[in-house]
Amino acid sequence: MSQQNAVQLLLGKAARLTVDHGFRYFVVTATPSPEKQVSGDTGIRPGADITIRVFRDGEIKYPAPRVWDAFLVLEQNKPGSTTR
Repeated sequence: MSQQNAVQLLLGKAARLTVDHGFRYFVVTATPSPEKQVSGDTGIRPGADITIRVFRDGEIKYPAPRVWDAFLVLEQNKPGSTTR
């Protein structure tokens, strides 16, 4: 699996968990050790454990850097989606 696909898979799982627990937004809060590289601006290193923090509407400013809308992530990861 490519790094990009691994990140997309992880974001999809985080989004599903967020929505399943009644929240809308999430932030990846775990940071890898300083000597590790991260993927772009997501703060995600494939193969590493991550921690997310979830928020309801109005609990966090969106759009903002590193804040993910779980609904949009799930919509983009749907099979046949053209917005990937």
